[in-house]
Amino acid sequence: MPVISRVGRQSLKLRLIIMAIYAMLIAGAVSMVYPLLLMLSISIASEPDYHRFTLVPGYLYDDD
Repeated sequence: MPVISRVGRQSLKLRLIIMAIYAMLIAGAVSMVYPLLLMLSISIASEPDYHRFTLVPGYLYDDD
C-alpha cells in the first residue's frame, strides 16, 4: 500500500515534493560514490599522482 495514492500524485504540489525527495536522494548517492571512486583511483595511482587527488591518473592525460 503506497503512502501517496495515485489521486494524490496528480497535484502539482505533491509532484514538486516527490521531485525534491528524488533530488536529495540523488545528491546523497553522488556524495557517497565520489569518495569511493577517489579512494579507488588513489589506490592505483603512482607516487607523483598520489597527492593530486584526481579521479584520472596523470599518465592518462598528460603529454609530457
